Amino acid sequence: MREDNQSDNYQPPIGVAGLACLGCFAVLYLATKPFMIFRDVWWARWSLLTLIPISVVFTILYRSSWHQELGRVTRIFSMMLSSCILFCCVLLVGGITIGGLFVVLNRFTAFHY
Repeated sequence: MREDNQSDNYQPPIGVAGLACLGCFAVLYLATKPFMIFRDVWWARWSLLTLIPISVVFTILYRSSWHQELGRVTRIFSMMLSSCILFCCVLLVGGITIGGLFVVLNRFTAFHY
């Protein structure tokens, strides 16, 4: 989008990037789980699970028209920082959601004598 055609109600692509990060993390986790069980290479799995979702978020944010007014180097560093912050937020929200589901399901399935 060009600045003169940009609408007044333009929304930054944070939501799309967050959903892409969550989806990418889930797919990578499920895809690498069978292969990494047989190998004791924990650092390779966790590097894949962090670098690829952050790269996907960075690509989405950088290719969007968000903060086009910044210089190239400043924009790259800004998008890198935003990508890392968004990845941490996705992990936090995902962990809280999984923990909440565990608590709720544990209460429903608990035996009451």
